[in-house]
This record gives sequence, structure tokens and C-alpha cells, in this order.
Amino acid sequence: MYSTVEKNDLNDKTRETAADLRDGVRRVKDDVRAAAGTVKSDIEDIARQTGRQARDLYGTAEENVSGVVDAMSAKIYDNPVQSSLIGLAVGVFFGVLLARR
Repeated sequence: MYSTVEKNDLNDKTRETAADLRDGVRRVKDDVRAAAGTVKSDIEDIARQTGRQARDLYGTAEENVSGVVDAMSAKIYDNPVQSSLIGLAVGVFFGVLLARR
């Protein structure tokens, strides 16, 4: 079997190895935390950019729709009889289309 000196050496080496493992695990945990913080920060930045882009697109769409509505209102105001006849024709078309069902 092992002598007392050899057992003590083995115990010391086991303790050193265990301490090294604990230090390694601690370093890995710290590295993972740091990486997770970086990923979180990156995701937050992407979310902010996406939000800004969505707001910009919404604003652009709103301006375009507003322009179309203004143009249509001007056409209707400039040609009320023609606009009324077009509205009547569209109504009749959909009435006939829906009456077939």
C-alpha cells in the first residue's frame, strides 16, 4: 500500500487539483457572465434600432397616406358630380356582386 508520505502527497495534489478546478470554474462563470452581458447589450441595441426604424417607417407611411387622402379630397371637391357617379357605380357593382351569393 501507500506510505504516509505518499498519502500526504496524494492528498496535497488532490487539494491542489480541486482548488485549480474551483478557480477554473470561477473563471468560466465570470467569462460566461461577461459574455451574457455583452449579448444582452447587443440585443438591446438591436431592439432600439429596430424600434427607431419602425417609427420612421410608420411616420413615412402616415405622411404618404395623408398625401393620398388630401389628393383624393381635392379631386372630390373639384369634381363632385363625377365623384358621386363613380361612388354610385362602385356601390352598384358591389351590390350586384354580393347579391349573387
